[in-house]
Amino acid sequence: MGRKEGKWGSGVARRRRTRADAACCGHQVHIDVGMEPLKYLGEVAPLPTQRPHAGMLRREAAETEPSAPRRHPRCRAHHHPPTPSPPVREKHAPAPSSRSGAPRFERQEGMRQNTEVSASPRGQAEMAASCTFAVSAPFGASSSSSSARRSRRFGVVAMASVGQKVYVPGVAVSEGNGGLPKISLKSPQGSEAEIYLFGGCVTSWKVPSGKDLLFVRPDAVFNGQKPISGGIPHCFPQFGPGAIQQHGFARNVNWSITDSEVTEGDPAVTLERKDDSYSRSMWDFSFQALYKVTLHSTSLSTTLTIINTDDKPFSFNSALHTYFSASIAGVSVKGLKGSKTLNKDPDLKNPLEGKEEREEVTFPGFVDCVYLGAPSELTLDNGLGDKIVISNTNWSDAVLWNPHLQMEACYKDFVCVENAKIETVQLGPKESWVAEQKIELI
Repeated sequence: MGRKEGKWGSGVARRRRTRADAACCGHQVHIDVGMEPLKYLGEVAPLPTQRPHAGMLRREAAETEPSAPRRHPRCRAHHHPPTPSPPVREKHAPAPSSRSGAPRFERQEGMRQNTEVSASPRGQAEMAASCTFAVSAPFGASSSSSSARRSRRFGVVAMASVGQKVYVPGVAVSEGNGGLPKISLKSPQGSEAEIYLFGGCVTSWKVPSGKDLLFVRPDAVFNGQKPISGGIPHCFPQFGPGAIQQHGFARNVNWSITDSEVTEGDPAVTLERKDDSYSRSMWDFSFQALYKVTLHSTSLSTTLTIINTDDKPFSFNSALHTYFSASIAGVSVKGLKGSKTLNKDPDLKNPLEGKEEREEVTFPGFVDCVYLGAPSELTLDNGLGDKIVISNTNWSDAVLWNPHLQMEACYKDFVCVENAKIETVQLGPKESWVAEQKIELI
């Protein structure tokens, strides 16, 4: 019998014709030219002179159709070559540059979908790495395309979040103890300070010599579960024991960064705390607290602003529970003579009223004393060869504290000299209260 011929012609003609079809479609493919129906068996890289097209994605249909192979829509007949046309950017076909590994876009986009960015250098490095990852195939199938769009959207947001962590010169955010976010301030003169967002707590203040004038107790924990014991903790909206937890909740919650600035080389950062379900569970008022910390060459300034954002009045008291490094045997505080005292030794619950008669207050044993109507400037000799002036505006009271043998492991190494507002502050709706402190090495 002679060779059976159909509408595709003889075997030789069919080979020529199918090869021509493959060539005009712009791809090198292997075609089975036996008596079985023609089918595409695989795909090789596209020719470098022509961009691949959506027709390639129809090869599965060609495998299931018994009559004839699929031809590119532009190839109307084998003897008519396709009319040249501008390259078409198909949504579903990767471009040759993507195959070669070159980035597809000038703006490289990340694949991480978490927009919450760690404030640490490691977190910033990881986010930077993810945000500069080049997407090798930005045009994929529809499912991967939507994923890429999600990644690009979140990537851009994440990049913006990282950008927000780049503050003015002298202000940086990193990972501190226990993985808690920590702000670092550095002045051109070499002074440094550290502030933890948990509790809005200043934990370190170093003068240009490198000496740290603040103290953090060795039993302090950095787990975000209890207040940091040391530095300059907040006491708000309550000082000491009372209707809510000891010293209030401000030292036991996360604060956020709202602003950073630099003035004549002095870096500053402003933290914010607002009411939430946790605070309202014990103190049912709407408020905004702003805390600005400014580092100078030999001093550290803080400004606390409390704003009543509620539609009803509230009252509070507050303090900055500052721990100073010290050698307690040589510590003295000047400037309190004549102030009214509430001495909690020997009975913490029933303080004795009195009047300070000493020019210098020393610490031979346990000391826990409130000074009402204290002067706006005190001088601390820390017993380590340093004299520190503690000045304030609107902190009307002061507190001196050293636990002595109640904290035998560390009482010799620190003293607390605290600016406070023991008398109750009353704020009506939209009213605010501002208090400033400056601690300066002289």
